Amino acid sequence: MSVIVTKAKNDIKNIFIDAAKKAMENGQLCSAELTDFTVEVPQNRSHGDYAINAAMVWSRLFKTAPRGIAEALISNMSLDGSYIEKCEIAGPGFINFFLSDSYYADIVADVIAKG
Repeated sequence: MSVIVTKAKNDIKNIFIDAAKKAMENGQLCSAELTDFTVEVPQNRSHGDYAINAAMVWSRLFKTAPRGIAEALISNMSLDGSYIEKCEIAGPGFINFFLSDSYYADIVADVIAKG
């Protein structure tokens, strides 16, 4: 797996862990010990390049509906310095990510560099 793919997935995880911490600090979410969540490629590509289930997984922790958690997370996230162009809430609380053109440019450059 390309180091760029790994970086993008790690960026997504870190962006949402940081967003959850900020939401807890400002009172949008109650304090809780964060548990792990999944970053995956959606089966339907119209749902983005990656999707996470953090809001679904954390609904019991925060005693809040997943969609409310997703809204709090998105309002507290920063995409600066990441490969993420945008994200959106889908269904009951999944969060879909769309990668920027710079991600694809770096993937191509990495493939060329590796021959």
